[in-house]
Amino acid sequence: MSVNTSSMRHMIHPFEPNITASCKVLILGSVPSIKTMEYGYPYAHPQNRFWKVMQAVCGCDFDGLSGKQRLDVLLLHSIALYDAIVECDIVGSSDNQVYNAVPANIAKLVQGTQISKVLCAGALSYQTTKDNNNLDIPIIKMPSTSPANAKMSLPQLIGAWSQELAFLK
Repeated sequence: MSVNTSSMRHMIHPFEPNITASCKVLILGSVPSIKTMEYGYPYAHPQNRFWKVMQAVCGCDFDGLSGKQRLDVLLLHSIALYDAIVECDIVGSSDNQVYNAVPANIAKLVQGTQISKVLCAGALSYQTTKDNNNLDIPIIKMPSTSPANAKMSLPQLIGAWSQELAFLK
């Protein structure tokens, strides 16, 4: 398969991990989309359903909150957030077009926390995390909240994510 390198961009992760020592679960995406980077916080693309899912799971309203406020609410619910890839070459925002990926050091990231499982949003996040991190905690593949995952409705996403995050309540 040939890659159109003229439309490829080099991405260095623009966000710090959103994590504290008291977090009990880590949610990992793959890489931030172009729109997310424009908005300046994780999962900011308006068509991504992540914040709607978290709103249902956490029982709180994210509407009207800034990106920083949304991240702070996740921490209050013991949810850490980051991505499995910290650097790569990518065409557009597609997980299918990621090349030369540099994985995040998740083992180091969760060290000193209460994290008891890692939830990977989508196949690329899951595969990258499984292949590049020797963790003693479960790594669970979750359905992506991306608009590219059109086969799952919002209620189906909420059900799947709620099941894995129920232990936080």
